[in-house]
This record gives sequence, structure tokens and C-alpha cells, in this order.
Amino acid sequence: MSRWATTTTRAEIERTLTEINQAENSPDLTAAQKSQVVDTDSTPDVQGWANGVARGGREQEREQEAFLWSAIPGYHREFDRIIIDPHGAAVSWRLTGHFGEERIDLAGSTIFEFDETARIKQFWLYYNDPQA
Repeated sequence: MSRWATTTTRAEIERTLTEINQAENSPDLTAAQKSQVVDTDSTPDVQGWANGVARGGREQEREQEAFLWSAIPGYHREFDRIIIDPHGAAVSWRLTGHFGEERIDLAGSTIFEFDETARIKQFWLYYNDPQA
């Protein structure tokens, strides 16, 4: 017997990923509105890690998101590849924008685990830290 009560579909997971990415890239939404989309598409107890370091729960993540979206004018994240194997997905992406006079062009990937309703339960974010 599977540990999942019901199986979420590839289409449902793809919808979640697309919805979040479209919201994050939208110049018409405020940071709070973008975070609300992420809240809706995540479980209340979602947990995440970036380059192996725990990021905390949604409250801490909202603070990081607000900084990211306000500090990087022209923020845009493009998905290069998406691999979906319910209840998981792996996405390679490229983030571009500006930080002051400096142009940002950052490549990375995120691995996701979803619940039975295609909401994000956990994620592992990896990127090349330009300050490391």
C-alpha cells in the first residue's frame, strides 16, 4: 500500500509550479500577493532548505520573498526543465534581474515534494552562491 492516500497527478503538480512561477514573475502583483499564491500552493507546515541550510517555515520564507522581490528589480525566473514524478518534481531554473547596478543571472534547481492535493510539503533549493 502506498503511503499516499490518493495520488496527485502530473498535471496538478505542473499547475502548482506554473501558478507559483507566474505569480512570482508578475510585475502587477505586490510581494504580499505573490506570497499569498505561494501560501495557497503550499501546506501550512511546508519546510525548505537552500544549499543544505534550513530556511524555516512560511513566516520566515515570506520575509525572504519580500526582500528578494523588492531588492531585485526586473526579477524573472524561467524554468528550463521540469521533471515530475508524483509526488515529487525537480525544476532547473534561471533567475535574472538587477541588484543595484549589478545584473543578476543565477542558475539553480529546486526539488519538491507534494502532498496528495498537489501542495508543496518540502523543497530543496540549490544555486551557485556568487558570494561564496
